[in-house]
Amino acid sequence: MKRLAILVLFDPEGIVDDYVIYLLNETKKIAAKILVVSNGMLSAVGRDKIREIQVDYIERENEGFDMEAWKVGLLSYKEKMDEYDELILMNDSFYGPIYPWEEVFSKMEADRTIDFWGLTVHGKTDDVLGLCPYGYIPEHLQTYFLVIRAKMLHARVFKEYWENKNTAKSFEEAVLQHEVCFTKYFSDMGFKWSVYCDTREWEHDYDKKINHYLLSQRKLIENFHYPVLKRKALTQGRGYFLEENYGDEPKRSLTFIKDKTDYNTTLIWQHLLRTNNITAIKEGLGLNYILSSDDVFDDSKIGLVKIALIIHLYYRDLIEECIGYVRNLPDYVDVYITTDTSEKMGIIASFTKMITNVKDIRLVDGRGRDLAALLVGCNDVMNKYDILGFIHDKKSKRMGQSIAVGSAYFHALWDNMLCDRNYIRNIFKTFIENPCLGFLTPPPPCHGEYKKFQGEFWTICFDKTLELAKKLRIESSHIKLEYPPIALGSVFWCRTKALSDVFGYEWAITDFPQEPLGDDGTISHAMERIFPFAAQNQGYYSGWLMHVDFAANEIENIKCVIQGAPFRRRLINYVKKNIPHTLYPVVGIMWKLVKSVIMVVRRI
Repeated sequence: MKRLAILVLFDPEGIVDDYVIYLLNETKKIAAKILVVSNGMLSAVGRDKIREIQVDYIERENEGFDMEAWKVGLLSYKEKMDEYDELILMNDSFYGPIYPWEEVFSKMEADRTIDFWGLTVHGKTDDVLGLCPYGYIPEHLQTYFLVIRAKMLHARVFKEYWENKNTAKSFEEAVLQHEVCFTKYFSDMGFKWSVYCDTREWEHDYDKKINHYLLSQRKLIENFHYPVLKRKALTQGRGYFLEENYGDEPKRSLTFIKDKTDYNTTLIWQHLLRTNNITAIKEGLGLNYILSSDDVFDDSKIGLVKIALIIHLYYRDLIEECIGYVRNLPDYVDVYITTDTSEKMGIIASFTKMITNVKDIRLVDGRGRDLAALLVGCNDVMNKYDILGFIHDKKSKRMGQSIAVGSAYFHALWDNMLCDRNYIRNIFKTFIENPCLGFLTPPPPCHGEYKKFQGEFWTICFDKTLELAKKLRIESSHIKLEYPPIALGSVFWCRTKALSDVFGYEWAITDFPQEPLGDDGTISHAMERIFPFAAQNQGYYSGWLMHVDFAANEIENIKCVIQGAPFRRRLINYVKKNIPHTLYPVVGIMWKLVKSVIMVVRRI
């Protein structure tokens, strides 16, 4: 079987990611010739990567989307097309193959009566935009991967189909011109089609046809050996999935691929982290690491991994309690403690004299508080270790809060970082088992005055964070106001490589403001928000870290905050009583606009 494969590639920066190179190398096993058509100019490095694997390529202006690129590729092989038995049309919108292409093509070879086939199919639906020439959206193969066999490939009508296609001016127009109509058009011409993952039986009694490569992705991959994972499946947004399921399809799919297949999920993470906001990634994949104290991690698996914890202690009356947490650490974790007076150093020394893994107690300048203690006072420590923890005491009374608010936040941070020995060992296990994980932090608070933020923790720090990113040479295009920061409180476990942009900067005490430190908007407040972006810049993802007991309670806290917000609750009740349900989408848009205005006002 002599096959020609045409892959459409698009990247705004002209980058050719490693997942694309893997896809091309795997496709070479089933195709005699591969042509890459790039919508847009490739970078010099990208061009070299394509040349290195010895496939043909064309660079063109980014217009007409996939359809126009396939047309260009087909016309360039117009005189040679009769040499091929099959044509593969695909784009770079998926990761894979998760399973070998040989397995996929072998299954489809069983029926030689079909003339074209695809991986997935979408059911017949209403044309809500009123743009489809059929007056409805017909049942159709999804065109990110199509195989055309000889009878149809060599037919005059197939050549005319492409020659007569006009350049689409919008994405919707491109979809309607090609994907929506392709299957019915050639079926009406007498060509027979089939699908690798046939989900049509699932929809007999269901009027609303859904995108199964998104909403049923795990089932397709696990039970039907669906060979790809659509990029969109990991970036669609949790709200989309909550319309049909619990929002866990993306994470379950990625976990299955990692644990049960030979596909290297690092290829997915490399691209995902390069092209998306880290908060959106975390929300979409539910990157919450909820660990228990029951599982016992085999410390021998630590191997040559070097681990340290840096602690900054300021409040004299919290020293004894904090040192109690230090006793939970395994012996192989080196501990460094900083404080700002000689008196406190003596108190700390008296409490730690029997703790053998406390390597140093350091006197640091009080300016810059905990972050200066870490970045200036311990700048010689970080690069000696592979995994590093950082924590400090807390007794916040900001924003008119009672002392109980700060105390609760203090205990939440320390319990989720150091509650007991088995839990801490399981944190290390998590890093070892997830090589692309770079940063873990307890979730931001949702009690006291923090409730008013409703997760919008940029406060007035957004511009300051962008300024800090520029200073540290961290890519800032993914720092977006609409995605609240993951990290707050500057308490974390990390791979030191993940924060090399922060740790490698030559910090001076004068980089930090003098006391009294403002409640918000300083470089210190920007710093606690920037850590996940620094990790992303080095190719690592971030997540929230919680003890299972804390998480069980936090679920109810979040539910209470969401349902109990007085203004929101009154607005919802008013809408239900006074506005027809057909206008709910309009109200939703208005509500988003109001939230956007509130965020802008906070920035000002």
